[in-house]
Amino acid sequence: MSPDQWFALALICLLGAASPGPSLVVVLQSTLLGSRRAGLATALGHGLGVMLYALITVCGLGLVITSMPALYTGIRLAGAIYLLWLSFNAWNAGRPDVEQPHAPSGRSGFVRGATVALLNPKLAIFMLALFSQFLDPGAGMLRGIIMILTGGVIDALWYAGVALAAGALAIQRNLSIHSLALNRSLAVLLAALAVWVIATTLR
Repeated sequence: MSPDQWFALALICLLGAASPGPSLVVVLQSTLLGSRRAGLATALGHGLGVMLYALITVCGLGLVITSMPALYTGIRLAGAIYLLWLSFNAWNAGRPDVEQPHAPSGRSGFVRGATVALLNPKLAIFMLALFSQFLDPGAGMLRGIIMILTGGVIDALWYAGVALAAGALAIQRNLSIHSLALNRSLAVLLAALAVWVIATTLR
C-alpha cells in the first residue's frame, strides 16, 4: 500500500470515527459519570471492536452479515436493547430511592466500548464499502493487516481524544460528575438513539 493510499484510508477512517452516534455518547457517559480512565478504556474497547469488524471484512465474512437480513436485523436490535439498558442505568443514577449502579470503571468501560461497536452492524457495511476500494487479492497479508490496524487504532485514538477532552479539569470544574441532570440528559440521548435504531431497522 502506497503512502497516498494509506493516507486516504486513514482520513476516511477518521471521518467515520468522528461522525456522531451511540459510540460518542457511550464514551462521554463513561468519562463524565465514571472517570477519564473509564473513558479511555471505553475508547480502547471500541477500537478493538472496530478492529474485529475490519478483520471480519478482510476475511470476507462481512459480506455474510450484510447479505443475511435476519442476522443484520438481529444485531441491530440487540444493539438498541443494549442502549436502552445503558439509558435505564443512567436515568436511575443519582436517585436516592434506587440502588445505584457502580460508576463506569476501566473494565466495564472497555466492555461497553467493545459491545457498542460489535452490536453495530453498520460498521460491517462501512468497512465493506471502504475496504473494497483498497483490498487487492494479490497484495498479500501485509496489506490486510495494515488496513485492520489502521481502522482500529484511528478509532481508538479518536475516542481517546474525546475522553481526554471530556475529562479535562476545565470541564470537570463545571460539571458535577454525579449530577442528576447530567445522568438524565445522557439517558434521554441514549434512549433516543435506541429508538432511532429500532425505527430505522424495522421500517
